[in-house]
Amino acid sequence: MNGDVTVIKNDNNSGTPAGGSFPLVVGTSSFGEVGKVVIVGPDTNLADKFGIGNLVDKLGDMFSHAGSNAGAYVVRAESNLPGTISPITKTVKNSGIDVIVTEDSEALVNCDIVLTITKDGDPNIAEYKYSVNGGDPYSGLIPLDDALVIENTGIKLQFSTDGAKFTVGDSFTLNVVAKTANNQSIMNAMSSALEVYDVPFVFITEPTDSVEWPAFDLKAKELFNKHRPTFFLCSTRMPDDNETLDDWVADLVKDSKDFASDNVAVCAGFGEIMDKSGKKKKRDISGIVAGFIMASDVNQSIAEVNKFPISAISLPEEFNSAHSTTLEDAKYITVKTYAGLSSRYIVEGRTMAEPTSDYKVLETLRTVYQAIRLARAKALTFVKSRVFPVDGSIKPSLEAIKAEITQYIKNNMVHCVPAMLTNVTLVLPEGQDINNQGLVFYMHLEGVPIIRQIKIYMDITYPST
Repeated sequence: MNGDVTVIKNDNNSGTPAGGSFPLVVGTSSFGEVGKVVIVGPDTNLADKFGIGNLVDKLGDMFSHAGSNAGAYVVRAESNLPGTISPITKTVKNSGIDVIVTEDSEALVNCDIVLTITKDGDPNIAEYKYSVNGGDPYSGLIPLDDALVIENTGIKLQFSTDGAKFTVGDSFTLNVVAKTANNQSIMNAMSSALEVYDVPFVFITEPTDSVEWPAFDLKAKELFNKHRPTFFLCSTRMPDDNETLDDWVADLVKDSKDFASDNVAVCAGFGEIMDKSGKKKKRDISGIVAGFIMASDVNQSIAEVNKFPISAISLPEEFNSAHSTTLEDAKYITVKTYAGLSSRYIVEGRTMAEPTSDYKVLETLRTVYQAIRLARAKALTFVKSRVFPVDGSIKPSLEAIKAEITQYIKNNMVHCVPAMLTNVTLVLPEGQDINNQGLVFYMHLEGVPIIRQIKIYMDITYPST
């Protein structure tokens, strides 16, 4: 008999489960193939890929607040809802001067355009400057024949003077609300991408309301049933032209009353947000929130004061702490200021869950979803396995399986830095018919506490003689 040594390679299945770290981002832009997934990162030239629009603006905000290794699967949706361009309000000294929006203009971004004359004269002599939502003013000559293109907005302005001259101080203003996509367009755009990519969350860059949210909730439930736990990050509309902040907040509170889901988070907050080039534009905070989610640990609050200040936003002057509290109470993610601090901050990483839910905040939901992926990945390695009795009992073998699953989750969530959980416990119920009914465990997770608020009780005494 020839002797030899045989080495058998065992697989302890100690790796981490499949599941991407990049979100799926869906929205509208001025160009790009609808429904096609484009993989982008912080160094991607977004304008080359998608032009301008909600998708580009929000991706810029997201990458400005995410880590250097961030990335995203991006899908352009069809812009099938028209935008609006308000009538032009003019303040001029000579009545013959007029400005119109050309017929080929498109409402591609949300903006408030203000154009001011800075030098007297006829067209091609008079000079102007304009700003878009507080951005750096641009200067140039009033065109004689061609329309004036307002950069990165889709808007073109045509001037007529009827022989009159432009005068310093003449001004022209208009409000633009970007065209967007309806719910069906969004769902169509994301459907094929979600068949291919397993993502931690889906970020919708278009304004949404309670009509759309149930569809996202149903899609999240469908993905959960496919063992791909995912949540949706959305945003509300911004105030309409001439709508007060009080009316806007009241409408959003009303909109949230009849909807609840721990799979949907909705941002309600806006301001003038600065991009990486230093230009400002009015838009909502959802891109910033998406970036914070990507930059944070799964059990870390995106409202953590020490880690997630927002310096790139100027809130409306009328927006106060009462508005912020009202929106947070209505289950929205919004922003606030703290007395004594200069930056702005997220109030809470809220989901739209019921007040009684364990999953009212994103860090709880994300932690549990991580544990679900780990538990399932490890448990799958025991499916269809034989259970051999030890001293006439199969319990020792089942306890060994329980120990392996427990240790696997502990290795990835408890014994890591920083820890995602403080402990994991599995319970094996007695008397199971595992051959016919399968094996059941009960899992208990112990989370890492988060300080929601601090109270300091103080007194004072004085020395006596």
